[in-house]
Amino acid sequence: MTHTHFAAEPTGTPAADGRFGTPQLMESVGYVPGLMFQPVLGESMLADFVIFQPHTEAPLHVHGEEQIAVVVAGESDFTIDGHTRTMRVGDVAVVPPWVSHGAVTRDIGCREIDMFSPPRATLLEHARKAPPASIVPRPGGGGFRLMDLGWLGGGLDVLVNNAGGANPGTLETLPEEAWRRDLDVKLFGQIRCFRAALPHLRQSPGPRVVNINAVYAKNPDSACFATTVNRAACLNPRCSRSSTAPGTSR
Repeated sequence: MTHTHFAAEPTGTPAADGRFGTPQLMESVGYVPGLMFQPVLGESMLADFVIFQPHTEAPLHVHGEEQIAVVVAGESDFTIDGHTRTMRVGDVAVVPPWVSHGAVTRDIGCREIDMFSPPRATLLEHARKAPPASIVPRPGGGGFRLMDLGWLGGGLDVLVNNAGGANPGTLETLPEEAWRRDLDVKLFGQIRCFRAALPHLRQSPGPRVVNINAVYAKNPDSACFATTVNRAACLNPRCSRSSTAPGTSR
């Protein structure tokens, strides 16, 4: 016998069509530095995916909507009506209407999901916007997309670029098409991935990009001239990223 909690027969009229979404693909909105909101609107409630950078404060404030906050990554010092608690992953805060509350992060950031009933008035306009996909056009049409990023897993903190292929040939003998193919995969592939990931990496408290390079980056080989050139182009000590060049595998 099925419990009434899982009733299969409706006793009312559906209010709207159901839908799916990916909050990370939505444009964020922020009202104070280091604090970003990604609201998702339902028919009578609103879920807000909140990202705190380290050393960020949501000042004490009040509103007429009831709020339930759930921490899903990191931690913050959450204050409700003068009482403060350090909230970590899995902790929940219930804030009734018009009760003063706020939060602050210390050395690490925090991600939480705030649920509002009725929907938070100051987020309604932004929440009604359709979430755009992160698309970076590539030559010949089409696009590169970062889709279905696991928000509950902490978002995107690290991007690892690893693409390769052999186009042997010297500067004199290598056809132009082989040059283009080699550069498109090894150099522009990294650029496309980085540009598509950048909006998500900026929301991480500790973003990092790791480019898997090749030994040719620092040890040129005239017989693999295209690889030598584009692998060297991927090295930039002034960038906040890591490039590792493993040697020959056996």
